[in-house]
Amino acid sequence: MFKKTQIKKGFTLIEILIVVAIIGILAAIAIPQYAKYKKTSLQTVIEAQLTECANILGARYAENGTKNYNCQVFNNTVSLVLDDTSGQITVAGRGQIIYRENVFNCSITTVNHSSKTVCTPQ
Repeated sequence: MFKKTQIKKGFTLIEILIVVAIIGILAAIAIPQYAKYKKTSLQTVIEAQLTECANILGARYAENGTKNYNCQVFNNTVSLVLDDTSGQITVAGRGQIIYRENVFNCSITTVNHSSKTVCTPQ
């Protein structure tokens, strides 16, 4: 009397392959962008820490005439030197900061008593 109909459950192979291909394409786009954002944010953090170190050196110079300051940026000891005639703060040595696999070359420039910290990835 009643005919039983078979209901298909599940996905076909082609549907699964299409989903896997779409996920692969999205991953190929997203992973490099994520790495780029990660490096840019790390660069910003390093620049902020160096700027804070330069501010500390400026405050110490105003208090007691200190011209050198060693600060920690992640696991790197960075030496800052203040030239009291020009007011220029420089990063001693190569100005290289290494964090995990990332290497940044950093410098501090002073123009009109205003310091700007710039780090460029290597």
